Amino acid sequence: MVTDEKQDITTLVSDVVVDNIVAELEDNEAICFIPSNFSKLWEEHGIKPSQIKHKLSEAGLKMNRSKRYKQLDKISNKLLWQTLEIWTRPDWTLERKQGQPATLVKTDGTKMPLEEDDGYKGFWKYTDF
Repeated sequence: MVTDEKQDITTLVSDVVVDNIVAELEDNEAICFIPSNFSKLWEEHGIKPSQIKHKLSEAGLKMNRSKRYKQLDKISNKLLWQTLEIWTRPDWTLERKQGQPATLVKTDGTKMPLEEDDGYKGFWKYTDF
């Protein structure tokens, strides 16, 4: 049974930043995220770079190993390379095999190429990796 006292303590213990990340995840269909997706939130609440990974983990996201990814720039027709720290939703993992494109794999076995995820497509719009 949830008493008024328990509700008050839960409210005090909850993390506003984590709650905001969770709310953004609910409004977004993307599977992948990078820390700069939440840069406005970090600035508003004075979150230090050393705290970011903890906030993302508390919100339920899973960190994948940083890796260099490429994207074809359609204007200059050149490959752009960025080292990305990609975070995925809890029921997804990022699978990378040598010589094959990165693939998102859901716990139920569903697979999707990383390049098809709206979150991944959005990474290339950010300038501050």
